[in-house]
Amino acid sequence: MWHSSLNDHRGWARPGRRARGAASLAGLTLVLALAACSGDGRPSMAPGPATSPADTALLAERAAAALETGRADQARDLYRNLLQRDPGDAAAAAGLAEAERLRGENDAALRHATMAFENADAPAVLRARALTTAGAVLLVRGESGAAEGRLRYAVELDPASWRAWNALGQALDQRRAWPEAATAYRKALDIAPDEPAVLNNFGVSRLGAGDHADAAELFARARRAAPDLAMVDTNLRLALALQGDYAAALAGSDIAQTAQTLNNVGYGALLRGDYPTARTLFLQAIDASPSFFEPAWHNLRYLDTLESRVAEVPGS
Repeated sequence: MWHSSLNDHRGWARPGRRARGAASLAGLTLVLALAACSGDGRPSMAPGPATSPADTALLAERAAAALETGRADQARDLYRNLLQRDPGDAAAAAGLAEAERLRGENDAALRHATMAFENADAPAVLRARALTTAGAVLLVRGESGAAEGRLRYAVELDPASWRAWNALGQALDQRRAWPEAATAYRKALDIAPDEPAVLNNFGVSRLGAGDHADAAELFARARRAAPDLAMVDTNLRLALALQGDYAAALAGSDIAQTAQTLNNVGYGALLRGDYPTARTLFLQAIDASPSFFEPAWHNLRYLDTLESRVAEVPGS
């Protein structure tokens, strides 16, 4: 398993369903949200206390700063306050939708994103921002067709939004439209050349398309841009393993992550049909773990199944 999310830190690979006698690459989804939390996300629409325009502007600045720095709880509360003061505030509705998406409150996020987009008086850039949020939520729900429609409109309204291009690339990945997805990611990188989210997701897309060398180059760029992101390191090692470069895939692994690295590189060997190397690496992962390392055992049992299928094929 490779990661298209900048918040998924599982860090090990396990096989899903595969074609008879061989492993294959799985479909990809966009997941750019933080851990889900409870709450229905409904703001009260009762009129708030009388305030001056200066007070409202200051509150909007605080809300935007909270959202930009990932303080989703605070941003949600501040945007709710703004909507209490003015239920027709499209910027507040768009900001609230983003905060709710980060919190995993997808129903509320989709509702407020739609509210912002449908405000005909809102600037095109703001409506595009709301459409991008709605598209991201729909992708999480698996509604890739609906998401793609919204995201195509988003980049039409604001072609300078790397987030919209990045999300559109993910939507195209879900229907395996690899060339179109590559175009979307390149548009995003034209705007934000060092954005690790785009570099990582583009790399995942190239893995899906079978271009392992290009994927490895993109993951390497993402790791240079964000060296502390464990998922990017995992993806890079898998891309190198898929090319058969096991030494590079294993090089420089943190000793605390040795078992996971061996397991992930073994999974890359399994995917490319190098079953002897995969078996060796899975066994090394089990030996390296200070406790029972379940993922490697699962992968080893799956390898046994694949090898038995191959043995049953006449002439193999």
